[in-house]
Order: sequence, then C-alpha cells, then structure tokens
Amino acid sequence: MRILHSTAAALALTIAAPGASHAQWYVGVDGGANVLEDSNVSDQTGSTTSVGSKTGYVIQMQGGYDFGGPKAEFEIGYRNSGLANIAEINNVGGHSSSLSFMTNGIYEFMPKASWHPFIGAGIGMARISARWEENNSTAVKDSDWQFAYQAMAGISYDLTKNWAAKAQYRYFATLDPEFTTANGDYNLTAENHNHAFLLGLTYTFGSTTPKAVQATPAARTAMANAPSRVFAPQTKRAE
Repeated sequence: MRILHSTAAALALTIAAPGASHAQWYVGVDGGANVLEDSNVSDQTGSTTSVGSKTGYVIQMQGGYDFGGPKAEFEIGYRNSGLANIAEINNVGGHSSSLSFMTNGIYEFMPKASWHPFIGAGIGMARISARWEENNSTAVKDSDWQFAYQAMAGISYDLTKNWAAKAQYRYFATLDPEFTTANGDYNLTAENHNHAFLLGLTYTFGSTTPKAVQATPAARTAMANAPSRVFAPQTKRAE
C-alpha cells in the first residue's frame, strides 16, 4: 500500500507541472521604411496612368497573447509615402497614406530560446487616403475604406525576460481604393501594394521563467507517509 502511495505522489507531481509556462500577454511597437509600389490608376473611361511614390515610413503598435509559439494579436498601423510623379509629370506634391486595423496570427519558432524566427499573416480594414497635387493645384483629395491583408517574416531576440527586439519584413496590400478627382470629373481606381522593413520592441507581461512545480496537499501527505526503504533487509537463519 505504501508503494502505491509513493507512485500516486509521483503522478501528482507530474500533473501539477504547468503545461504552458510561456503563455502570456504582450504589447509592441514597430517603425521603419515603407515602399509603396507604383500604382496603376484608371478612370471610368478606361484611361490608365501611373502614379509613383517616394520611400515613406510606417509606424504600428500591437497587443496580443502569446500561447508559447502561436500568437494572436490586434494591430493599428499608419503608412505614408510622398508623391514622386504622376505619369511623366514631376511637378507634383502630396502623399498617399493608409490607416489600418488588423488581426494577425503569428507563429514563433523556438519560443524557449533567445532567438525567435517568426512568420505570420493578417486581415482587417484600412482607410486609404490620396492627397495628390499636380502643377501646384489639387488633383485628388479623397479617401476610401477597403479590405486589407498582409504577410510577415522576421526574427526577435530576448533582451531581458520581459523585453525583446525584433526585425521584420511585411507585405501589406488592400483591395483597389476608389477616389474622385478634386473637380469631380473623374472616378479613379488605384492599386495599393506596400513593402515595409521594420525594427521594433515587444514587452511581455510577467516572467518568462517557468514557475517551480509545487506538490498538491494530497501528494505531500503521500510522500510524508511513504517509507524511506521499500524492502526490509533479510536476516540469515542460523543453521
């Protein structure tokens, strides 16, 4: 019976061990360069022109839950790229921008190591704005909400038990936004495809160090009652 008690105590210790010691909440922020691809812009007559953009910037913040590898998060991002040209016209000004609200799913490899490669994807909505000036006059000043999607890949490094630095690439795009020219004569449909190169920081709440395993009251009682020696020594009979 005492042997059974000892076995039960060992099983209780095993069951008491936490199964997701690395699962916890986190917040993060990223910033970097944004490259907006040249956009093919068409109007209701079928005429098409190209709108080029300068290298811009992107900032974003996110909050989510780390399950110890898989992550789920909500993210707010803002991208802005200055206008470079409209067709062959270089006397232009203004910018293209987008404000996005995304839900992301991320998988982080090697969650217990110091380095964590990761991949992910997300969907959401974005408000795309066009403020385009041509020859010192406003050509387009409009915005449109569209479905947005993105994919990402990068790596993070644990600076401390709570802070991590990260570097990543993101592809971000939306369905084609629709704008109306400033004079109201044309309805335009544009493309919106972005490439971002980001650096950022993540703060994880709580310690990433696994908690010490503690026995349940029943396990402690069983261990206390267990004999220190299971088999008693045999004595040799006198002849």
